[in-house]
Amino acid sequence: MNHELVDCLKQNENLRLILMGPLTVEGELLTMPNVFFRPHVDYWDLFKLMSSSALAIAPLEMSMFNDCKSNVKFLEACVAGTYLLATPIPDMKRVGDSDICLCETAEDFRSAIEKRHELKQDEISERNYAYLKKNC
Repeated sequence: MNHELVDCLKQNENLRLILMGPLTVEGELLTMPNVFFRPHVDYWDLFKLMSSSALAIAPLEMSMFNDCKSNVKFLEACVAGTYLLATPIPDMKRVGDSDICLCETAEDFRSAIEKRHELKQDEISERNYAYLKKNC
């Protein structure tokens, strides 16, 4: 997915990417002026940072660890009022593709990122709040 992100960021220079958490980042992403790194984010600051973003990306791999906590990424996006792009692991599939964008390939993620301008932030926030109210 690294190559697709680099291409997308080059073609959309007004797009900012904030990478949060202990991620391994290599290659051209390290030197791009519109890529920012936050290796450690206090959990209480996470929502403020996420709410300033149009999208959250969670390219999660199938693993026992992610199977135990993966829905947390969706709940965090809901609280922040942010639209989530995620791989279709079981927890994300349970949420359904009307509330998140399920992306199977790096190209799916790229396409969804490029269509971000079609998203209406108020509608996303309202839909996220409705989901939390109904299901949590």
